Amino acid sequence: MSEMKTAKLGTLCYLLAGGTPSRSKPSFWGGGIPWVKISDMLQGEIRYTEESISDEGLENCAAKLLPKGTLLISIFATIGRTAILKIDAATNQAIVGLVPKRDDTIDLGYLRRQLDAQISFLLKRGRGGAQSNINGAILKDLDIPLPPLNEQKRIAAVLDKADKVRSRRRESLQLTEKFLHFVFLDMFGDSKANPKGWDQCLLEDLCERIIDCPHNTPVYSEFPTEFYCVRSSEIQNGRLDLASSRFVSESVFVQRIARHEPQAGEVIYTREGGRLGNAAQVPHGKRIC
Repeated sequence: MSEMKTAKLGTLCYLLAGGTPSRSKPSFWGGGIPWVKISDMLQGEIRYTEESISDEGLENCAAKLLPKGTLLISIFATIGRTAILKIDAATNQAIVGLVPKRDDTIDLGYLRRQLDAQISFLLKRGRGGAQSNINGAILKDLDIPLPPLNEQKRIAAVLDKADKVRSRRRESLQLTEKFLHFVFLDMFGDSKANPKGWDQCLLEDLCERIIDCPHNTPVYSEFPTEFYCVRSSEIQNGRLDLASSRFVSESVFVQRIARHEPQAGEVIYTREGGRLGNAAQVPHGKRIC
């Protein structure tokens, strides 16, 4: 079998950097041009933006008006986040727009998947202080596997379908959890108000022990290992979802479980932040910290 052809991202796409108009010029802001920040990219497909700039603002900064269909990738602080423009828009300097040089060479849906798959490499190349970043030169030098265009489109379509299935499954789980919550309230009432007069006791009286996990953020592994580091975002709807978990090395794992290694069936609980109060059981066969 012949080796798959690859091409540098810079030979496949124009890379268009963004910019920010001066905040001291009110006339530069609030115009009719949507202006994309990294937080706007959470939409995946960008149809609106929190802020907008004027024609004057666009003319007086490094930003460019990018056409609908442009693939965006973040290069500062949050490295490697991707999104597709569904509107004409400009971006700030933390985002680069990718526009194919030839429509018959690269499919943007496929390219987005490739960039998502190479996020670990991009993170490794990131440099800086508290907020790491990459530059256009690093992006241009990125190797992109290049199967025939029809195969690119097939790959993108298969992955899009898988995402839709996963999204529907997530929505179904959320609806199930809401239903179970209502059933719980109907059977037992609100636990704080205790309208049914149930006997109550302290959590520590019900548990053999309650263990506080390490508070610091570990050094994550660049590659998958058998050791998962659970973040509060992965405890949702009464279950632990490890699909997006980060990994740690064995040495880091050993340090973090010095107090206790969570065992299958034990309960883990979020203790702070916006997800305070979520709980889930540790699944069988998974080593987590």
